[in-house]
Order: sequence, then C-alpha cells, then structure tokens
Amino acid sequence: LTIECIKILDHKELWKEGIEEIIPDQGIFYSGRCAFTEGEKAYDLIKRICKAKNIALDSQYTPAYDTYYIRGIGNLYEFDCGSESGWQYSVNKKMPDTACSSYQLHNGDSIVFYYDYKW
Repeated sequence: LTIECIKILDHKELWKEGIEEIIPDQGIFYSGRCAFTEGEKAYDLIKRICKAKNIALDSQYTPAYDTYYIRGIGNLYEFDCGSESGWQYSVNKKMPDTACSSYQLHNGDSIVFYYDYKW
C-alpha cells in the first residue's frame, strides 16, 4: 500500500495557502507491505493503516451506492490543489471501475492511493 501526493509536488502554484505544512517532503504519507484478511476491501485496508500510523482519514458514506468516498488523507483534501484535485486509487497500476470500498483485495495487489490535481 502506498499513500502519496507526488503528482502535486511540481505544481505548487495550485496549492491552497497553508498546505505546504502538511505535504510530506517526498510526497509519501505511507508506503509498505500490508497483510489483509479474506474479504477485506481496499477501503478497509487504508482505514486500518491510517489508524495504525496516525494518518488523518476523512471519508463520507453514500448509502444510495453503499460506498465510501475519500475526501481527505493526512489533512490534504479534495480541491486543495485546484477545482479538479482529489484522491484516487489504483490497483496494479490501473484505475478500477469501482469504489475503493467495493474493491476486494487479492493476494499480490499493489494498491496506491494518490492525490492528483486533475481528473
């Protein structure tokens, strides 16, 4: 699992005032191998790791879709780097067509939650 905001490091002109204080020097909030239990979703994993590593995680549940939307990680929120900025995730370098709270983890998956300045 990797949680990062590398894509915005070279776009400081987009940063909201004050976020320079929360951006990690190398743009990485967390990177490491993680065990998971059968049936665990990508959202369950990031929630567990953020809690264990004391990384702020702000999400919103949408009952109509039975999904969670990640608004902020490490106090870096959607729209902090422009009107199209926010958190996305990939699995094995591909963007799944499902919410992270619906994606069931598989052995060997490489999960990256990344902050981007455009969709």
